[in-house]
Amino acid sequence: MQGIPITDRLCYMASLTNNEAYCGAVERLLGIEAPERAQYIRIILEELSRIQSHLLGTAEFLTLIASAVYSPFLYMIIDREDVLTCIESVTGARINHSFVRFGGVRNDLPDGFKDMTLDTLKMIREKTEEYKELFLSDSIYRKRMEGVGVLSPHDARRLGVSGPPLRASDTPYDMRREDPYLLYKDLDFDVITRKEGDSKARVEVRLDEIFESCYIIEQCLDQIPSGPIMAEGIPKKIKPEPGEAYYRVEDHRGEMGFFVVSDGSDKPVKVKARGPVYAYMQALPPLLEGVYIADVVAIAGSMDACTSEVDR
Repeated sequence: MQGIPITDRLCYMASLTNNEAYCGAVERLLGIEAPERAQYIRIILEELSRIQSHLLGTAEFLTLIASAVYSPFLYMIIDREDVLTCIESVTGARINHSFVRFGGVRNDLPDGFKDMTLDTLKMIREKTEEYKELFLSDSIYRKRMEGVGVLSPHDARRLGVSGPPLRASDTPYDMRREDPYLLYKDLDFDVITRKEGDSKARVEVRLDEIFESCYIIEQCLDQIPSGPIMAEGIPKKIKPEPGEAYYRVEDHRGEMGFFVVSDGSDKPVKVKARGPVYAYMQALPPLLEGVYIADVVAIAGSMDACTSEVDR
């Protein structure tokens, strides 16, 4: 249990999916599955987290390229605060949540959560449409982004890139479809792609993924059943049988997986995190070769890397 807060800090914007990946690996070692209601709660919060991450990543990126559309940075941060308020109403925290538990979740959804969240999603949809139109109408933004930092599908796959940068390079690869976890197999959503593979395409994929996350959350709020939020018989001291397990999720930036090895004691022999951003860094050298210095921030920033998660 003490390992869960450590996963929060791999990347604070992906705290909940990091919790999910670690707890999912331990659940496989234990041979248990979270109740259906708990799985829906996990999906709802993890998709809300995806929305807030994409908003912050895009907002910060605009400041890097110093475009004429700088002002959306301030508005996107305000929009993100409303999303964080929805998450906080359940987890009690805005950034580091430590919310997912082996076999379930820590808290149930509070009264009024559905109405508050649906109102927030309606606002997010409207604002995101405005941002897309604003970006496309800005000639400076388009000049700095179109055809800049093109990552080919071949190079993206060869270098192990995943998430939005891979999908922006004409590769519809998403863990929620490729290796479904939780109840994603029962949900309807599109895997967003672009063919261009440039900086503009990477930003567009994230903005369109916000719409898909909204749709996923709405389905979950309609379908979520009543029932327990923790599996029965979870011991206070977790001692999985000797063995190993790997569990991967679609993080906000790509494939996040945890490999956990147990020797039967209450402490794991090994915990290895396979984060998505390390591969981003491997993709940068070929993308930056021969470009203008001014384009470096557009290319690197459009990858939306989390530098703390790169650390090994």
